Amino acid sequence: MLNLFCKWAEAKASKLNSDGFISRLHINKSSDNSSAYLDLDGETSIARITFWNSGDVYLEVLDINTEKSIYSNNFRLNDFNDIDVFLCDFFKKIK
Repeated sequence: MLNLFCKWAEAKASKLNSDGFISRLHINKSSDNSSAYLDLDGETSIARITFWNSGDVYLEVLDINTEKSIYSNNFRLNDFNDIDVFLCDFFKKIK
């Protein structure tokens, strides 16, 4: 499932970059449950989507000015086709 996330993140990054975000995809295959994370830097927030090959996902958004968390969530994604539904609130929080 990690490969699906990486392809999705690469496609999503071009849209996010055109919306003013700086995005970076990092891949870590050094464990049995490999992971990747997509960092997003915006004008007023920084965010990360961490995705494990198991389908576990952790989301976090921090306000740059206050350095406080404005959003965090974790879940297990059983069907990758649902990723955009699960990330809807996350993308509403980043600026």
